Formats: sequence, structure tokens, C-alpha cells
Amino acid sequence: MVHVSIPALTILLVLVGQASAQGIKGDSAILVLCNASDPNQSWNIRTGATWGDPNTLVANYARDPYAHCLDVADRDTGDNVAVRGWKCCCKGLPICGDCKDEVDNYNQDYILDSATSRVLTGVKMGKKCLVPSDNFPTVGSHIETLSCDFAMYSGGNYIVYSSEAPHLRLGSNSSLCLGTYADAPSPPPPPPPSIPQACLPGSNESSLPFCNMSLPLEDRVADLVQRMQLNEKVTQLIGGIGGGTTVGIPRLGVPQYQYHSEGLHGLRDSCKYKLYSNLFPQVTAMAATGNLTLINAMASHMGDEARAFNNFLKGETNSIGGGLNYWSPTINVGRDPRWGRFQESVSEDPWLNGAYAAQFVKGFQGANDGVPYVKAAACCKHFYAYSLENSDGFSRHTFNAIVSPRDLTETYHPAFAMCMGAQPEQIMCSYNEVNGVPTCLDGKAQNGYLRQDLGFGGLIVSDCDAIGDAYKSHHYVSSAAEATAKGILAGCDLDCGSTYQASNIMSALNSKLMNESDLDKALHNVFRMRFKLGMFDDPAKNKYKSISTGVMGAAPALTLQAAQEALVLLKNDKKMLPLADGVSVAIIGPTANDTQVLMGGKGDYCPQHIESLCEGLVNRSKGTVTCSASLNDESMQMAQDADVVFAAVGGVLSHEGNDRTAITLPADQITLINQLYKQYADKLVLVLVNGEPLALDDLPGISTIIQALEGGENAGTAFAQMVFGDFSPSGMLPFTMYQSNYVNKVNMTDMTMRPNAMGSPGKTYRFYTDTPTFPFAFTTTYTTWNFSFATMPPASASVETLRKGIVVDIKVSNTGNMDAQHPIPIFVKQLNNPTAPRKSLVGLAKVMVPKQSSVTVSVNTSEYPGSCAFCVVGLDGTTTIPVGGSFQVSVGNAMDDYVTPATIKVTA
Repeated sequence: MVHVSIPALTILLVLVGQASAQGIKGDSAILVLCNASDPNQSWNIRTGATWGDPNTLVANYARDPYAHCLDVADRDTGDNVAVRGWKCCCKGLPICGDCKDEVDNYNQDYILDSATSRVLTGVKMGKKCLVPSDNFPTVGSHIETLSCDFAMYSGGNYIVYSSEAPHLRLGSNSSLCLGTYADAPSPPPPPPPSIPQACLPGSNESSLPFCNMSLPLEDRVADLVQRMQLNEKVTQLIGGIGGGTTVGIPRLGVPQYQYHSEGLHGLRDSCKYKLYSNLFPQVTAMAATGNLTLINAMASHMGDEARAFNNFLKGETNSIGGGLNYWSPTINVGRDPRWGRFQESVSEDPWLNGAYAAQFVKGFQGANDGVPYVKAAACCKHFYAYSLENSDGFSRHTFNAIVSPRDLTETYHPAFAMCMGAQPEQIMCSYNEVNGVPTCLDGKAQNGYLRQDLGFGGLIVSDCDAIGDAYKSHHYVSSAAEATAKGILAGCDLDCGSTYQASNIMSALNSKLMNESDLDKALHNVFRMRFKLGMFDDPAKNKYKSISTGVMGAAPALTLQAAQEALVLLKNDKKMLPLADGVSVAIIGPTANDTQVLMGGKGDYCPQHIESLCEGLVNRSKGTVTCSASLNDESMQMAQDADVVFAAVGGVLSHEGNDRTAITLPADQITLINQLYKQYADKLVLVLVNGEPLALDDLPGISTIIQALEGGENAGTAFAQMVFGDFSPSGMLPFTMYQSNYVNKVNMTDMTMRPNAMGSPGKTYRFYTDTPTFPFAFTTTYTTWNFSFATMPPASASVETLRKGIVVDIKVSNTGNMDAQHPIPIFVKQLNNPTAPRKSLVGLAKVMVPKQSSVTVSVNTSEYPGSCAFCVVGLDGTTTIPVGGSFQVSVGNAMDDYVTPATIKVTA
């Protein structure tokens, strides 16, 4: 049996059960507008009905984050609600997207039976938009229905455009609760007409040198740039939000191009053409897999999908998302658990972030495909020392990060150095200043460190409008023209914004702030990428041009594997897990059926379906499953009746633009946990569905805890399979879980990593001196293990040997009765140096070991160029391997060693 609770003012749930159509009676309809920041607050949306009917069907908006108009029909006394989800015309607005279709008949309206959540057929209704009678409705406010022109979603608001009432907002941080399984599908639009790319055989420009595929790449790019007239050159360095689509140069056959495409763990924006891409777990969850090969596989599939989408568009990239250069991955170190973008930025460890970046870049760009083109261009971002959104009176647009040379070399730069080893096509500079200079105007960092020191040969793009921030927010320069000149001279080639517009570049040139040759350098970097993508070659010569839309969404097995390996079992003290088949379970809490959080907090990813934890349990369980999004009399009865109770908490707790002020769960969720623990402690499992570190010290002593993270499209399946023992959990924590008083000891604007006189206990596992609740790289499985050095590391080694790296051989023995995987993190620690990091990750592998078996795994500490496992950073930022010094090599997590560490003494 499956029971789905439908209390008033909650957001629900899954399609189960059987039902038959009933007649329509009455003359009213009720829907609910939900406040995304407060799931317990709702507004009455009504058309002549009385609010308060407890049988009102409230649908799950999280399945579909895109803008919709709603058809409203009658509701009868048999608890049927007629709801239709209509996609309004977006009038070409790029942020509008299509619904995820669950029903096949485009012209049919649907009745949802509130007792079973089953779609029943119904009568056709007229299209209407639901809009408020005032700009920001309050609880119980009246909502009118108007004819709909189109609707859009922007920054947490649904904005409805109607000729009768233009530009009405449905409320700050709000979302329409749409019938998840009642979206009325429309046929996908046809691909746009083919827009010829440059250098097609027989074209006017095909005989020019830049079209000659036999010439060296740099010569071809230089030839194209020198053929551009100045009035053409000045139009080519803006794109993305604020800058729009970069115009073409018809005289040379150069088509227009949109440089702004996004996708950290799946493609965004492709669903506007009903091309659904796979949604992998959010970035911290992918890092939690401890499987760097899996990162490469994910990125390779994403690159295939990006090519398929671009091929489908036949070169038309007018709207965001259709180009071949993507602004991914995000690799900033999560130095503070409050950071709003922690969940999209790998981990708190510079080595892990760099290894992730290298694997992502290689997979996404097709480094191992054997094709002489870049499949899709990756972008390591945000360079550099960026990890604050809005804290302590500063925003990311005004913040000046004061960073010491040692912290730059030791913490903030390494991930980018390791990314460079994979040869990314793009780097994105960040919004903030570092030591008084906006990063996008920092020539020492961009031209010096990236290009000269690391050999970067691609383009540098600004974060969106970061060039504008240089004069609008940082007041580093006084005008747009000066910001333009200083940005280009400092090495920022492309502006995701509008500051590099033609008039500002001309003003900078006319004022002698820069020369045309400086402009040419930026153009060369930008167009080199487009040449490497094959945009100036015969398409028949490029195998990537043959990738079809059949690859879109075609990797569910890979997303399931990732979701499985990302699950971290934090506690299983009473061995409650795995569950036996047939036990009854109840899952209660705000993330029990929330799918928005499984997208990683951003709503413009494009999976066709996301399976919630509730749905996963329903599909896997052989016993009774009950689900509720909130705690009430009915859900407490569910808990009483169940053999096991899951408290599903967390949610989208932070996001881009906003940092947290506390690292605990919201107060209402703590209340929910305490109430369940008080009565059902012996059968309670805590499930954390979130993407950033949480403090748990204000919770009761729950014996079983799962850090489920944000698991993507197959999160529900993976979760259910794990708790029922279909596989052993093998995820490792990608962050430290601190005590709640951490936020009282550490100033969010303090960029220093080590403990200091201001009371900071240090940041991240490498410098944190207090005791964490759970350490970085923590892992628990369903089996037992033994670890040993298969070959002891050398007792001494020369500076040259250590700089080249050593191979650490670990024997991994599964001594239990279940096949399982285990991550193998290798740490190094310098001895007799009190200011050195407490430990540093220098290698990582993951291994599957059959029960009662052993496997030897080898980890090379120099696998990734740009890393240096045994380097010590001085106060001035220089690195050495000190002769006479000693290092410990260990296997384990940030707190505990699995083996007795080996010591290596450094010789000359």
C-alpha cells in the first residue's frame, strides 16, 4: 500500500493508486501560491471560492521551475480539482523554458483526483493567467484571472504579462504551485533555419587564408582578425547577459554567436526546445563520489549533449544556451560553510577542486576522443579568491578580498593551476577585488600568473558585468571606457556584460587608453576558441558535427551510478541499515518529495524527470510507504505505523547571491526532528538533502544519519536502493561539518586560512583546530575493511624525486560479507612545522572490492600537472621542498588514519 498525505498548505507528492473519472460540480477552483523561502507560508489563489478547504489539492511546483499560465476549472465535492498547465508564449525571452511533459494529449484538459493524485480526463477549459490584484499578495488575498500574453520566471518571481494588467509580480521569492502530472505538452518547435557558418565550400570567403585548413591555426586566426575593419572589431567582445548575442560580420561570412551557455552537472536551457538533458548530482555530490573517473564520464556526456544541442540549432545561437562554450566548472575553494555557492563548487580542498577541474575539462572538451577539434569549450571559474556573495555589509560586487601571498599560493590558486594542466579553452574572472584590484582588471594575475607562469593559451571572460563593477561598484576606475581599456590590457578578452560595447571601446581608443593592437590580441584569443571548435572549417571534416539529439538524456545509468556513489552514510551506530525487504517506511519532512533541491538549487536544468526520495521508496519498496512534506497529526500517525521513519530535511539553504548567517538547519526543521525523535528515536533515520556543510550539534543523538546531498535525476532511486541494501554506500564527505558556533568565531570577510588572534580556529580541514562533527573525506559503508601499505613509501627521497611525485601502493581488504566500493584518499603532512597544514590531500582513487577479497590500488601524487604534493609555501608565496625536512604519508580522512603513516625524509 502507498499512502500520500495531502494536508493543506503543503507541497505534494507522487502519482500512485487507481481512480475513475467523476463529474464536475460547483463553480470554484483553488490553487496555492507558495513562498519558496518559507514552505509553511502560502497565499490563497481563488476564483470565487472560500479559502480553507483541507481537501484542496496542492501540487508539487518543484518538478517544473519554468513559467506557466494556468487554466482554472471547477472543483467538485468529490475532491477532484481540474488544473491545466499551459506554457505561455515567451516572446523570445531566453529565460523562459518548457514544461516537463507527463501527459501526451496536447488538446486535452486534465482532472486531478486529490484522493489519489491520479490524472483523470476532463473537459476543455479556456486559457487564463492567475495574477494578483496587488503587486505583493498577502495571506488570503484575492487573485483574479486574466487573459494571458506570456509569463516568465526571474530571480524567484513569476512575472505575468497580460494586456489587461501588465507586469504584475506574483510575489518576492515565490513560485507557482503547478500540477506536476497535469502539464499539457506542446510539440517541440522545429529547429531554426540553417545559418551558414563561415568558410563553407563555395562561400565568398572560402578562398581566403583564414578558411584554409592546411595553414597553422594561429596564422588563420591572425588573418581573420586583420581583415576585420575597426567598426567590426569593436562589436565582437561582448556577449551573454547584458551583452546579448555578439553580432556577425556578414562581409567575412562570420555568423552571430551567443557566448553564454551554462551547465555544471547537466545542460541548462536546452528544454526550451524540448531537448531534455541528463541531470547529474550537484557538484559537491559529484565530489562526494570520490570517483574522478566518473567526473570525466559525466563531463564527456555533457559535451556530447552540448554538441547535439548546437547541431540541432544548425548554428543559430541567438539565445542563451545554444553555443559551444560553457561556463563550467566552478572550482573555488569552499573556505567557509556559509558561502552561498558552496554547493556548486566541488569542495573545501584545493587539490580535489583541481583534480575535479582537470577531469571535467578533459571530458567536456573531448581530450581523449581522438578528434582534432574541441568538442565543447570548458571554463574554469571564478578566478580568483572568490567565496563571498553577500555578508557583513559587502556583496560580491563590492568585496575586496585581502589575501596573503602564502594563502594565494597554498589555497586559492592551486585548483586553477591544476585546471591549466588540462588546457581549458576559457577562464572566467570573478566579481571581487583582490588586494584592491578587481580581478578582471588585474594584469599581474591574468597576463602574469595565468598566461606567463601557467602557459594558459585560451580566452578570459568576465563574470557577468564584472567589468562594469570596476567603475560602478568598486570605483577602481571612473568610467566605462577606462574599465574597458584596463580590462582588455589586463587580459580579460570577453565581457559577459555591456561595458565592452562598441562605443566604449571606441572611446578608449580615441582617448589613447589602449591601442588597436591591444584590441587585436583580445580578438585573437576569442576567435581562436571558435576556430578550435570547428566553426571555420568544413563541417564534413568534423566528427562532432554528426552527434545527434539521440544522445540527449541518454545516460540514465550514468546518472544513477553517480547518485549511488554520492550518498554518504554518516552514522549507522545501531546497524539499522540496510533495511530488510518488506518493512514499512514513512518519510516525513520538507525534502521528502522536493525535486527542486535535487537540481542543486537552480531551476533551469533540463531533465525530463526527477525522482524524489518519496517516489524512489514507492518504486523500490515491497512494503508500505507513506510520505508527507510536513509534520501533523496524520504524518505522526504514519510514523507510528511505520517500522522505520526517515526525517527528510535540508533543502535549498543557500544560493548564488546570498550567503547563510547560520549553518544549522532551519528552526522548523529542528522542531520536526525533535518531535519525531522524542517518540520514535529507536526507528528514526535522519536524511540530509542539501549541498553545503551543516552543523548538527543542536540535534538529538540520532543513531543513523545519511548525507544525501543533491542527487540529480535519479536521487530517489539511488536513495531507496541504498537503504534497502542493493549496494553499499561509498560516498565521502567533500567538506568539514563544523560545530554551530563556528559562525561566531570566524568573520565571513576574513580570507586568512590559519587560526588567528581574532579568534578564528582556522578554515577547512587543513587548518581547523577545533573538533568537527564529521571530518572531510569521512566514509562509512555496510562492510568492514582493512588497509595497509602494499609497498612502503621510501624512508628518504631527494627533492627532485618528490617534486616528480611518488606512487603510493595501498592494499585494500574487504573483510565483510558485502561487495563494496571505498574511496582511497592520500594525505601528506609536513612534520616539525607548526604553521604547516594539518594534512593536505594529494591523491585519490576509488576501488570496488568483492567481499572477503583484497585489491591493491596505486595512487600517483603527481598525476595532475600543476600540483605539488610535497611543496611547502613560504610567507612570500614561494614554494620549496626543504632538504632535511620530513613528511608523513597516510590514508584515511582528515581526522583519522586508516594505516600507520609512513615517514619520508627529504635529501638533497
